[in-house]
Amino acid sequence: MFESLGHSSVDRGREVEVECVSAAGGVGIDRIPAAAGRSCMPRVRRRVHFSGLVQGVGFRFTCQAVARGFEVAGYVRNLADGRVELVAEGESSELDDFLNAIKLEMSAYITDVTTESSSAGSDSFTGFSIRH
Repeated sequence: MFESLGHSSVDRGREVEVECVSAAGGVGIDRIPAAAGRSCMPRVRRRVHFSGLVQGVGFRFTCQAVARGFEVAGYVRNLADGRVELVAEGESSELDDFLNAIKLEMSAYITDVTTESSSAGSDSFTGFSIRH
């Protein structure tokens, strides 16, 4: 059985070639469906609540724009209590970078951030949207 070496992949249309190493140290190439992603790293889901002056300042639109630069999927929405909720899936390091980019871009409006992590659900997201 081979394990992924990480981002060492080549897109071949509908399949991705991933360089892998066996437990015995042998190296090989596995082909996986492109829909499976470019990496074998596990996907996680994060639910993040932003507090502060986060509604009426373009927060959701900024989150959606920032998401275009990352391999993440999910949604962002306003909550009735004045917070903004963001739910996103992706590789842990990609989510970290995505959330840090949002915090940096919107730092003047954020006073508190709470984050819950879980494994990606079976109801995975496609794209990143604004929910109403």
